[in-house]
Amino acid sequence: MRRPLSLFSLVAALLLAPAAASAGGFTYPGQGADALSRGGAFTARADDPSGIFYNPGALARLKGTHIVLSGNVIWEDIRFQRLVYDASTGKSSEFYPQKPTVKMPEVQNQTGPFLSPIIGASTDLGLDLLDRIGLKLLIGFYGPHTHNTRDFPRWCKKDVTPCEPTTSDDADGVTSPARYDTGYIEMLVTYPSVGLAWEPLPGLRIGGVFQMVYVNVSIETVVTGINAAPKTREDELSDLDIRVDSSDSFSATGVIGVHWAPMSFLEWGASVRIGYPIETDGTVAVDSKMGIHNLVDPNPASISIAWRMPWVIRSGARFISRDDKGRERFDVELDFVYETTSEMDKFLIETDAKFGGTAFKELNQDHMWKDTWSLRFGGSYQLWDLIPDGMLRVNLGGFYESEAMPEEYTRLDFLPLARWGVGGGLGVKWRWLNLTVGYMHIFHDKRTVEGSKIQQMAPLNPPVGSMIGDGNLAVDIDMLIIGLGASFGGGEKPGQPTCTFCP
Repeated sequence: MRRPLSLFSLVAALLLAPAAASAGGFTYPGQGADALSRGGAFTARADDPSGIFYNPGALARLKGTHIVLSGNVIWEDIRFQRLVYDASTGKSSEFYPQKPTVKMPEVQNQTGPFLSPIIGASTDLGLDLLDRIGLKLLIGFYGPHTHNTRDFPRWCKKDVTPCEPTTSDDADGVTSPARYDTGYIEMLVTYPSVGLAWEPLPGLRIGGVFQMVYVNVSIETVVTGINAAPKTREDELSDLDIRVDSSDSFSATGVIGVHWAPMSFLEWGASVRIGYPIETDGTVAVDSKMGIHNLVDPNPASISIAWRMPWVIRSGARFISRDDKGRERFDVELDFVYETTSEMDKFLIETDAKFGGTAFKELNQDHMWKDTWSLRFGGSYQLWDLIPDGMLRVNLGGFYESEAMPEEYTRLDFLPLARWGVGGGLGVKWRWLNLTVGYMHIFHDKRTVEGSKIQQMAPLNPPVGSMIGDGNLAVDIDMLIIGLGASFGGGEKPGQPTCTFCP
């Protein structure tokens, strides 16, 4: 057992090292290579340590020490063509409100690929006592599965679409039509996790993980500052650039799961992720194109941002076909997921910032989300005996997820539109090693917004800002998924399953 325990010790040390993971709108379905390449259908299977995300109870069936390291490389293609909607005429204009001869360009997210990792381990520490009573120690580290950054241009080349980014020094440049919504947002969330899984009765497993939460948020946006009259609301001379940097000192959450295998061909799993509040504290800096910095006092000022993360409820069942040696030949799983995203009604923002002696009155950002539900269907086919002491696995799956964001509250910071995706992958298991490579594409409903309720922030004289959310939005997501796992000390023969009711 020296090699397994040494490797486990190394992984445990890595888990305690600083790392970053992301939170987005809020997340894309799933974590882990095998799970994602099955369309996120993994609540009942959960047969590697990425189960700390899906269902920690299922990990009680793993014997010995299991380690998984998975990374998802995410590309986001986000495009927004803003329009100015006139309710009196029922028509939309593609020209700048203050420059009626200049067309507003389509803006695109400028960020490149982002790596979203998960690291996990399940072990009985090589102790016979823990193995006899069916108790496993769980440890892991991950973040919500999404891209951590959205970055839209602040300035664009005139009469060029999509927007070609430039700077304020460009005499022929124009301000970004999306500047009053989201210029830049970066949100890093990490979940160091520790827990236990236990099999009190043959085929019945329960487990849970406790998770510390660390959050760091950076936001850049533009508000209207000096003039609030209708004809000057979107005048670039009255723009105030806002930069927020804040973090959360302490939050906690957890995942509780149960797994039941009543028959060799049927398994069921369920889990609950506990919702939790986040309140970050930091600074807000204000800048003005007019160079009147002395009117801002203090600068930077203090700021706090508060919101709630949702409860996540999962349930899934899978059917298993086995060969005459008791090995899994193929399985199919259907999961249902419900998230209480309606708790995200707004970002509550408080600050002591002042401009020209006037305190900022309103910086809250309305979201007004709805609860969401999702169906995830996928499976795997195992090809045994093609590889000595191993097997080849083919994964395939897909999902559908309902929208959280109402059309009239469409924003660019998070994008929980109705979406569906397909994924697939190949896995190779050889002796104690397991390698999986997969891919997923996520489609989103294209959205045309008319009658937006997203208002330009006017913190000196709210709520007089223009409605700035009308337009056409398109989103596509691509993911490349790579996972590496290792298993030691379970006592099972190569290629044999770790299940209770196998023949």
